[in-house]
Amino acid sequence: MTNQEAEKGKVVFLIVDMQNEFTHEKGKRSETYHLGAKEIVGNIRELASRARQMRIPVIYTRMAFRASYVDAHPGSPSRNVGALLDGTWGTEIIEELQPGPEDIVKRRSSAFFGTELESILRALGTRRLVVTGVATNWAVESTVRDAHSHDYEVIVASDGTASLNKEMHEFSLKVMGMIFAKVMTTKEVLATNFGTRG
Repeated sequence: MTNQEAEKGKVVFLIVDMQNEFTHEKGKRSETYHLGAKEIVGNIRELASRARQMRIPVIYTRMAFRASYVDAHPGSPSRNVGALLDGTWGTEIIEELQPGPEDIVKRRSSAFFGTELESILRALGTRRLVVTGVATNWAVESTVRDAHSHDYEVIVASDGTASLNKEMHEFSLKVMGMIFAKVMTTKEVLATNFGTRG
């Protein structure tokens, strides 16, 4: 695919909440949250590498709160364990994914809620989002639903997302695939150059 074709496709690759708190064994939310997160890192890295080769923007989102949790949902489980405090190791994107300065900090499940994501996507002329990250049935699905409501085409990399268990993961993929997104494997995303051909 040429750079001109990538520009024409207006694709953005979105990596949702691949943070230490959720994916590292020492993360405060890892044991009860994303048991399959480590298994998807290789696929996300492969997609990010191809996206950069094609000059497709790669955007990372991360969840983070103020020390008082005044900006967190009243029922946020992070309050109970002191997790996801902005500026701490737990809120950083995992080292294996080498994040850039384009991180978007969010305070709720959807990457669209209360963030500048929509403004950035519009400025880039985005038409399609390819989404990966954690958790399939929480932040990923919330983001995908909102992307659909904002009239974006959405692709979810099924083996680039993870959840608390296989059942939740697969059910969420099924729901998203019915209306909100096209669900593809990493190999299929790569074979179609992020959905721009085939």
